[in-house]
Amino acid sequence: MDLASSIRLLGDLLGEVIAELETEAGFQLVERVRDVAKRQRAGQIAAGELARLIGSLDAVGGRVVAQAFAIYFDLVNLAEDANRVLVLRERERSVAPAPMEGSIAHALFTAHNASVPIADVQRVLANLRVEVVLTSHPTEVKRRTVMSKLNRIAAFLAQVSASEQLPREYAECVQGVRSEIAGLWLTDRSRGSKPDVGDETRTGLFLVDNIFWDTLPRVAADLQAAVNEFYPGAVVPAAWLQLGAWAGGDRDGNPAVTTDVTVEALRMHRGLAVERHRAGILDLGRRLSASIRSVSMPPELLAWLAARQPFPKHVQFLQGRYADEPIRLMLALLAADLGEASSENFVRQLGRADATPSKISVKDYLELLDLVATALPASVRVEYLALVRSQLAIFGFHSARLDVREHASALMVAVAEILSIGFDQTEFANLDDDGQVNVLIEIMASRRSIAMLEVAFSPATAEIAKLFAMLARVERLYGAGMLGPFIVSMTGGAAHVMAGYFLAWCAGCEKWLEVVPLFETLSHLQAAPKIMRRLLSSAPYCRGLRQRGNLQTVMIGYSDSGKDVGYFSSNVALHNAQRDIVGVCSEFSVDVIFFHGRGGSIARGGGPLRLAIAGLPNGSINGRIRFTEQGEEMAARYGNHALARRHLHQVVSAVIAASLRKTGDGSDKRLDEATALISDKSRGAYQELVYGTVGFDEFWRCATPLDEIMRLRIGSRPAVRPGGALGVREVRAIPWVFSWLQSRFNIPAWYGLGSGLSGLPDMGLLQEMYKLSPFFRALIRNASLALLQADMDIAALYVELVPDRLLSQAVFSLVRAEYVRTCDHVLRITQLTELLADEPVIRRSIELRNPYVDPLNHLQVETLRKLRSVADGEISRAAELRTVMVLTINGIAAGLRNTG
Repeated sequence: MDLASSIRLLGDLLGEVIAELETEAGFQLVERVRDVAKRQRAGQIAAGELARLIGSLDAVGGRVVAQAFAIYFDLVNLAEDANRVLVLRERERSVAPAPMEGSIAHALFTAHNASVPIADVQRVLANLRVEVVLTSHPTEVKRRTVMSKLNRIAAFLAQVSASEQLPREYAECVQGVRSEIAGLWLTDRSRGSKPDVGDETRTGLFLVDNIFWDTLPRVAADLQAAVNEFYPGAVVPAAWLQLGAWAGGDRDGNPAVTTDVTVEALRMHRGLAVERHRAGILDLGRRLSASIRSVSMPPELLAWLAARQPFPKHVQFLQGRYADEPIRLMLALLAADLGEASSENFVRQLGRADATPSKISVKDYLELLDLVATALPASVRVEYLALVRSQLAIFGFHSARLDVREHASALMVAVAEILSIGFDQTEFANLDDDGQVNVLIEIMASRRSIAMLEVAFSPATAEIAKLFAMLARVERLYGAGMLGPFIVSMTGGAAHVMAGYFLAWCAGCEKWLEVVPLFETLSHLQAAPKIMRRLLSSAPYCRGLRQRGNLQTVMIGYSDSGKDVGYFSSNVALHNAQRDIVGVCSEFSVDVIFFHGRGGSIARGGGPLRLAIAGLPNGSINGRIRFTEQGEEMAARYGNHALARRHLHQVVSAVIAASLRKTGDGSDKRLDEATALISDKSRGAYQELVYGTVGFDEFWRCATPLDEIMRLRIGSRPAVRPGGALGVREVRAIPWVFSWLQSRFNIPAWYGLGSGLSGLPDMGLLQEMYKLSPFFRALIRNASLALLQADMDIAALYVELVPDRLLSQAVFSLVRAEYVRTCDHVLRITQLTELLADEPVIRRSIELRNPYVDPLNHLQVETLRKLRSVADGEISRAAELRTVMVLTINGIAAGLRNTG
């Protein structure tokens, strides 16, 4: 079934559901709105017709229209995803046996055809490390209940599209889809309560369980197969592909994340991994029924079995039945050990002073599986053992490494108190950055210590002490594999990182706990090379690095830098910081892995990751990358196995290709100077609008649904930093971006770019930059998408909501002029007649969606106008309107396939 037929089927079924569960008049109303919106977008009727129709709706009519279009976009997105899988399969089939472009095999095939020597490929493979980090940032507006229903519809849709279906089977599938759509219609789109951290942890683990558990090992196998084909003899490292997670460990600005909450997240991570491995090993035991009379059993395996006597009762039973099948008995014992670990009280174990380390070890399990492999023929090893072994290597007994993140200021306050009480250092807070670093180095060199849990600190410092003590216990009992790095957000000095290292030293975990700086704002990014130089000049810090393989992780944040200086300047600052940090680390013979804190939207580092990787500075990859996935992007990129596998292939192939590029600074002075000039001009225009325009905060709050977005129950973390007001500087980047995207301004993703580009009058040079610089090309391409998603005619509707007419006209005239200027320059640079004309599938998708997004925007504006006029006592009226408001927010987000 092609895409048009799928959308038509889903649309027809939705219409039937509306007519059945609402009324025939409700269905006809939706059809009328759809018709008017399409004709108005096509210019066939007067521009105000849709606004007049939407304005005439009562509360019930508004709710039905909003719900219809919101669900319609959910269904269209499913159809597009299913069609994309079919297209990818057909594309792969059409080029076979050659590898498909964007695949891992294609990267090695290209290298092989370019005569890249095996030594160069081996260097990249030896370093290879790709880690996907699932964050808890609240950008997914759908409830998990709604997502589950959509997943079931997607499964039915896949069956409907199967060509071999019988008519009876087709009818059954269609009825199944119709029933799920009816269930969607009857389900509230908004959550009954705000999700807690446990909910966010479960959401991430849902993806681990249902997608990553099978997909990651297959991607790892794909790399091995490609290496075997194009570079036989090259060695692929174990566990080069890994998962990380933030839910339960991200404390920055979220008072709900405490040490106890982190312990609970770790418990859930371990519980999933142990149970999944147990199920896999039990299944393996049923498959590996080789008899001692059929294969020669390794003496070590038989000795291991003898040492495990007497067996648990269940294994004794199996021994009676399968006495000549020692592999099955060994696997039964491993499964029994996992069953015992699964029933263990994780929280109580961590709290016991006399607790002993866990009996189960990934290393031991892998060695035993390797021992089994020696007894089996190759075909059996590949078919049965490879997957289980890969799952053990990738997921360990932790599912995903849990990062812990805390704000630099919280660490500094705690360290100052600890130093004052435990080390008689009362002036720490008054010292400059270098002085603070020296104090910490001196104390660690003196080998004096403090029992942090035995001192009566303030509640905040006691909580920090409890956290680090817990991390030390986790490593002692369960191994360091459960934990990712400790990330210091808003790192503005070397002392911020050393504070984290000092706390780890106090707890006795400095040898293995990696403390990672997170550089976010422009000033911090510019200071990053100096900060890294100071850290790498510190003997204690370097000792810790050497114990962790001389590898330094540096995290860079796209969100706050974008809100700080705008889209283009933010990306230039991030690019320059990476280039300079690579240079500093090289001076100290330290390898670096960059952790990219990317959001889903263009304004927060979104866009195709493969293009971003291609544009990174030379030397910043070297086979290694760590990156965040969050909110709706987790569902969009990893919603099914085929899309998840394809996305990971694109990332890994891009990493390999970028790592095989010839090294050197790769700079061109002309292009660098031009980029700097554009950045300066762009930053000036952006900051003049956002921070220099009197009344801009008021314009933003009035001309967007910000106040209603703040009410959404989509995440546990507050939308404003602690103690902050609802202003641009204080609000977090997610609601900042989300609000502008909903109202179709999309300012954070493009504003200032036109002024920056127009500051360089040499169009020939700009076109040359677009041709020669992958970095510049990716920025222009992503800006093109942001401009195409923006709509100044729709934005004008929101401008009417601003009470101060002079303010609204002044700000909007600036925004519209910059939009025109930016579009003009982008089209001239790309030498296209339309935005993204060279990506017709994406452009066509947006054009087809716009007439269906328009009613939602009109209805959102009308609902905002009514909500803002509701009297304080009209509680039921406000609740009625907010139901419609949530539907419009959901629908627009689904229509644009983006939130924040």
